[in-house]
Amino acid sequence: MKKCMVQLKKAIIAGLSICLSVFLISCGSSPSDAPSGTKSEAAVDSVSITDQAGEAVVIKGKVSKIADSWRAHNEVDILLGGGDKIVATVMKKSVAPWMYKVNPAMDQALSTFGTDFNTEELMAKKPDVIFMPAGDPNVAKVKSIGIPVVQLNFTNFDQMKETISLTAQVLGGGGKLANHRKGS
Repeated sequence: MKKCMVQLKKAIIAGLSICLSVFLISCGSSPSDAPSGTKSEAAVDSVSITDQAGEAVVIKGKVSKIADSWRAHNEVDILLGGGDKIVATVMKKSVAPWMYKVNPAMDQALSTFGTDFNTEELMAKKPDVIFMPAGDPNVAKVKSIGIPVVQLNFTNFDQMKETISLTAQVLGGGGKLANHRKGS
């Protein structure tokens, strides 16, 4: 019971940190702060970015299905309006029940990655993109199945802002995020 409470506290702190970060980014940044590789307004057929592992990634078409194997990133998907797009996650309901409460669509998501990672089950969900922590030992395995992989990581506030901005670009909200930051 005590272990569950500690995990719940950590998850709540992470969620609140991300909320605060999104708020601070929207209040204090300008569009010129966006990382390189932003999506052009004319190119809606694909998004090209450089992820935080330095890899060039092209996501073709609109992202309507997400797989996310990074525990600290599922909240970013949800906060940016992509929670209903999560079809596969590393987050189990028993570990983060609050996340399933605020984003009921996760009840339909495949809980995979980690120790019970299964590429066939993941492929059956047909995600348009997979978010993974940079340096995850399964990156090569996932790339081999042909689904675009975006590697993300942050250990400081600037990297967290970049993670959020890259995620917004991938989800198709880069323009909205930039407009919000301008105050429009």
